[in-house]
Amino acid sequence: MKYLGRKTALAAAMLACAALVWGCVESGAGISGATGVRALKSQGYEEMSDSAPASSAGAPAGGSFKVVAQEGQEQLVVVDPTRGEEAQQALGSVYDLDLKPLSTPECGRCHFSVFTAIKDDGGKHQLDCTYCHEEFHTYKPGKNWADVVPACNTCHGAAHGQDYLQCLTCHADAHAPVTSMVALSQLEPDCAKCHQPQGQELKLYPSAHTELSCSSCHHTQHGNIPDCSECHAQPHVTFEDNSGCVGCHPVHSPTNIEYGTQVENNVCAGCHQSVNTTLMNSQKKHATLSCVYCHAQSHGHISTCQDCHGKPHSEAMLSRFGSCTECHGDPHALALPGQ
Repeated sequence: MKYLGRKTALAAAMLACAALVWGCVESGAGISGATGVRALKSQGYEEMSDSAPASSAGAPAGGSFKVVAQEGQEQLVVVDPTRGEEAQQALGSVYDLDLKPLSTPECGRCHFSVFTAIKDDGGKHQLDCTYCHEEFHTYKPGKNWADVVPACNTCHGAAHGQDYLQCLTCHADAHAPVTSMVALSQLEPDCAKCHQPQGQELKLYPSAHTELSCSSCHHTQHGNIPDCSECHAQPHVTFEDNSGCVGCHPVHSPTNIEYGTQVENNVCAGCHQSVNTTLMNSQKKHATLSCVYCHAQSHGHISTCQDCHGKPHSEAMLSRFGSCTECHGDPHALALPGQ
């Protein structure tokens, strides 16, 4: 019985509290902003002019606000949260404002991921948004997307020929056109169509490189250029960077070795060590020359003695020998018979 009595008393107390709270809400007593509760609950308030008198109770002077009231109640000031810099201006009509077109930073506030993509990887696409998007926020369901987004060929024309007019097939993101290139497995069948000189060079000068797929070297992403040492782990000279290799070995025709006049002998010695040792041990003037002085133009070229020396002996003497080396021996040593 005692338990039931306590339960009944508790229920009665809860009902009394609920009634008290409801009464406070209805009357506004004891609740901060009671006039606001009453005014907003009212269905029949009167909306006054935007430019309320500065003397209105609680009205912010010169601000953007509305004053609403119901008969017999205090005035309620409602500040307009949609107004920014104009909040301190005296309001007439909103259409009296002098609005300016959106700038690129303002576009970026809503289109943050797009702005970031252009900022980090846009390359030459780091333009004002309105340069490409002359019209924007005009898309409606059923409208042709091409009428909203500008075509790439507007600026680029047929960059890769008439067979490749669907740019986004390869450049997945127009805002980051290079870094968004699709997987190389999709691009590889058409590599030679865009990179014709390289494809022709591989065929003209067959080598182990000719047998490789493009993605074997240009892996990871489009435009990737690997270090030569990824495959050629022990080159014949100390590897510093690719320029040291391609100075002699063109990448797509590595056996067609060409070089300039500034190649040092130690580079040649990487493959021709015994010949270089013979030359360096010689006391003749040939030892003062660089390898490329005689072996000019391309790898494997051998100059004739007459290119430098002409005919130092009489015709009668020369007719007795087949070549200069019969007497002078190896041109790297120039050791006469008996020496």
